Amino acid sequence: MNEFNVTPNPKKTIDSLRYLTYSNETALADIVDNSLDANADNVDVVIANDSITIIDDGYGMDEDILCEAIKLGSDTNKDSSKLGRFGMGLVTASISMAKKITVASKPEDGDVKCVCLDLVKIEKTNQWVADKITLSQKEIDQWESRGCGTIVRLENIDHYKYKSIETLISKTIAHFGEVFRKYIDAGRVIRVNGKVVASADPLALANETTNILFDEDIDYNGNVFHMIIAEVDSKGSNLNMEFEANLRNQGFYIIRNNRQIAHAITIGNFVKHGYTNRFRCEISYSSDLDDYMGINFTKDKIEITQSLEDKIMESVRMGISIIKKNAISRAAAVAENTKMDHSDAESIIQRKKTLLPSPTLWKEKHAKPSVDPKGKDQKKEDEEDEEAKQKRKRQHAKRIQLGYRGLNAKFVQENNGASNPLFDYDNEGSDIIIKWNVSHPFYIKFVAPFNSNKDVSSPIDLLAFSIALAEYQVAEDDGQNEKMLQLREEYSKILRTLMG
Repeated sequence: MNEFNVTPNPKKTIDSLRYLTYSNETALADIVDNSLDANADNVDVVIANDSITIIDDGYGMDEDILCEAIKLGSDTNKDSSKLGRFGMGLVTASISMAKKITVASKPEDGDVKCVCLDLVKIEKTNQWVADKITLSQKEIDQWESRGCGTIVRLENIDHYKYKSIETLISKTIAHFGEVFRKYIDAGRVIRVNGKVVASADPLALANETTNILFDEDIDYNGNVFHMIIAEVDSKGSNLNMEFEANLRNQGFYIIRNNRQIAHAITIGNFVKHGYTNRFRCEISYSSDLDDYMGINFTKDKIEITQSLEDKIMESVRMGISIIKKNAISRAAAVAENTKMDHSDAESIIQRKKTLLPSPTLWKEKHAKPSVDPKGKDQKKEDEEDEEAKQKRKRQHAKRIQLGYRGLNAKFVQENNGASNPLFDYDNEGSDIIIKWNVSHPFYIKFVAPFNSNKDVSSPIDLLAFSIALAEYQVAEDDGQNEKMLQLREEYSKILRTLMG
C-alpha cells in the first residue's frame, strides 16, 4: 500500500477555525453546553476585559477525559441526550475569541487536573500540542472544598466583537435566557457576571393572551418530534420585550435536546410577512433526528431535509392561515375605527377646483336616433322625446351650475372586504366622494398608519381623487365605466397580492 501522511497543517488549521460563524455569545453558549452536559446545577460566566472564566459544579473530568476534551474532534463517549455532537465545541468556541485556553477539572472521587492549549505555541512549533499544568497546593486546597466541577479560562483575547464589555454581557444574558430557557425552567442556574439569567420564551407560553393553535407530537420515520404553534400577543413575553410581534421574531424556533439552536428561521414555503408577525412555531427534537435536521457544529444553523420540511409544513399551514386572517381582521377593525382626517386634501381641492376639468359624466349625451322597422306608437315616441329634452335641460343646468361652483371632494371610510377595490367613488351634485376600503391591505398598511402625517396622507388622498376624476373624464358610456371598474379591481388585486 502506497500511503503518505495527510495530517492537517496545525498552524493553518487553527487560523482557519478561528473564523467560524460564532458570535461571542454563541461561542460562550457552546462552552456552557459542556457544563450542562456534566449535569451542573450552577454555571457562572465572568466576562472581563482581558479574560473570560466559566465555572460549573458538574461531575468533572479525570485526566484522560480532560486531555481528550481539549482536542479537536474529541471522543468523550457522550450519549445522544447530550448537547455536544461533533466533539469540536469547547475548542472551536474558545479559540474564536482567545489564543489561550486553560481547563481545570475535578471529578467527585478524583484529583484536580489542569491542561492548557496555547495557540501561540502551536503557531511557533506548528504542532498539535497542549500542556499539562501542575497546580499549586493553594489551588489544590481550593478545589478540594468544591467537591467537583470544571473551570474554563480564556486568556489572550483578541476577538471581542463588541466595543464594550457591558454590551457583550447584556447580549450574553439575553442569548442565554432564550437558548437555555428549558434548562433554566428545569432549575439550572446560570449567572453572567453575578446576574442570574432569567428564562425568556419567544412563544410566551406562560401568557394568558397567547393563543395555542397546535401542541402535539409528530411521528417522522419512526422518530418523534414535538411541535407547538402559537399566536402571541402583540407585546410578546412579559419576561422579555425583545420578543415583540414583528418580522424579526416571527418564524420557527428549533430546540435540540432542550437547547435552542435556531431563532425565528423560515423553512419550507413560509415567508415572513406583516400579517404573520404573531406566528411562532417551536419544534423540539432529540439528536436522533440530527441527520434530517442538518445541524452544523457551531449549533446556530440547520438545513432541514425536504421530506421533513414537507412534514412540518403539512401541520403548519392551517395555523399560519388562521393567524393571517386574524391579523387582517384586527387591522381592518383598527382602520375602520380610526377617524381619518382628510381636511388637508379637501382644502387643496377646494382651492384649486377652478383649474380642474369638469366631469364628462355630467355632460350632455346626444343619443343616436333609433330605427324601429316595426314602427312605434307616435304618442309614446313624443313622450320619450319630451323626457329626453327635460333630461338634457337638467344636465345643462347642472353643468352651468358646476361651471360657477367647480368641483368639491369628500373622503369617507367603508369596510368593503379585502377582496374589493382599494377605493370606490360616487358623486352627489358637484361633489366627488372617495370611498376608501378600510379592509384593503394597502389602506391598512399605508393609508391608516400615516393619518397624522399630512406629508404622506394628503398626497395619497389627492392621488385617489385624481384617479376618480380622470375616470369621470375618460368614461363616455356605461361600457367604458365598466372597463374603469375592471381596471380599478385589477390594480387593487395586484396591490393586495404584493402587500397581502
